[in-house]
Amino acid sequence: MLFDAGRRRIGLRPVAPMAPHAFKMVPHTKGGYYRLSAAAFCHHHGIFHKGTLLFHGVTFDDNGMMRFDLVNTTIVTRGAR
Repeated sequence: MLFDAGRRRIGLRPVAPMAPHAFKMVPHTKGGYYRLSAAAFCHHHGIFHKGTLLFHGVTFDDNGMMRFDLVNTTIVTRGAR
């Protein structure tokens, strides 16, 4: 994962799944989206938010890098079970 603080953008570059620095993308059982845990990455870069973020307008460049804009998100949370 990469972070551009000026643009408030996160980039996710494709790597081999077994690479020691790879983030695991987990498909959600219901719905057409994936999730990953990036708490340590966010803490390191000073990205603080309340709850889980849903990114809108995710784009891909010609090299397969996925880009997430932090300004185009929705906080999604569940109540207590």
